[in-house]
Amino acid sequence: MATLAEALSSALQHHQAGDLPAAERIYRQILEVDPQQADAHHLLGLIACQVGKFDEAVESIEKAIQSNKEIPDFHNNLGGAYRALGRMSEARASWRRAVELKPDYVEALNNLGVALNEEGRFEEAAAALRQALEIRPEYAEAHNNLGNVLKDQGRLSDAIASYRRAIEHNLDYAAAHSNLGVALSEQGHHDDAVACCRRAIELTPNFSQAHNNLASALKEIAQPDAAIASYRRAVELDPNYSEAYYNLGNVLRVRGQLDEAIACYRDAVRVKPSNADAHINLGVAFLEQGKPTEALASCRRGAELNPNSPEAFNNLGNALSETDALADALACYQRALELNPEYTEAYENLGNALRRQGRLEDAAACHRRAHEVKADAARRFST
Repeated sequence: MATLAEALSSALQHHQAGDLPAAERIYRQILEVDPQQADAHHLLGLIACQVGKFDEAVESIEKAIQSNKEIPDFHNNLGGAYRALGRMSEARASWRRAVELKPDYVEALNNLGVALNEEGRFEEAAAALRQALEIRPEYAEAHNNLGNVLKDQGRLSDAIASYRRAIEHNLDYAAAHSNLGVALSEQGHHDDAVACCRRAIELTPNFSQAHNNLASALKEIAQPDAAIASYRRAVELDPNYSEAYYNLGNVLRVRGQLDEAIACYRDAVRVKPSNADAHINLGVAFLEQGKPTEALASCRRGAELNPNSPEAFNNLGNALSETDALADALACYQRALELNPEYTEAYENLGNALRRQGRLEDAAACHRRAHEVKADAARRFST
């Protein structure tokens, strides 16, 4: 009869070979004999993570920790399960505990940095990732993730340097090539961005995000047909890629293909109902089709989801104006201008609505202000 150690070794072999049912069966048999066997609980939790059963993963890994609180891997992997469930404070606590138990645990530091960045806690995120890199300077993933933090802070040159370091340490790191392309495009280096994204796709042909990023760069160098093809490829590879549907909708709308654009925006909000920009631009497309009632519902939803978006209130004002709700439209334009006092389109729209109300002097003042803002912007650009 096999000992528990032999059974665990056998289960691990099945697990590493990808035979998850066989591995799970043996882990459970071990726990029937020894319900406190920490490794079996932990590894059952990893299988649950692999198949997307994150509630079960948390339950199993917590049982492992109850049996042995001093294993850093248990806490690190529990953090991953919590993150998948959106339980970010618990995820952070788990990764911090992993680092307390093992101060040179670079993977836990990397995971902590990624989570902090997603929450907009940029300085803390950068500190965790730099700590990982002090311990392991060749850690390509941490260089890439530090690049993401720096890019989100608007520090594009520093982000590009981090992405390049990630690639130096791992020439075949597709995500770093793709992220480098995004940062280069944001700097205006669109041809270089195209090259980076194409390299990412060469390395990982089914990398949907790289196809999306390639499309965005192609759009910037006036290749709309190629951009559309790349966006379509992105959503073929990931049918739940809301941002790619949204981006595809934008290109199609600019080309006047409104029915197709509306279908894309609808897909974007179907797979991600919180995508405020997609709701807003769906409303814009409806307005361009002459469907103000449909536009009104979409613009309202966009403004609800992103109450700090001047574009949302400007477009909501346009929809209200088209339905002759001028007083409400005025309030929306004014809100847009509170959020962005240099929003020339909102000044123009506010002026038009005031003129329809017969308030000609106020309307003229709005149009003058729009002209002044444009002139100021032109002077700043020329200098």
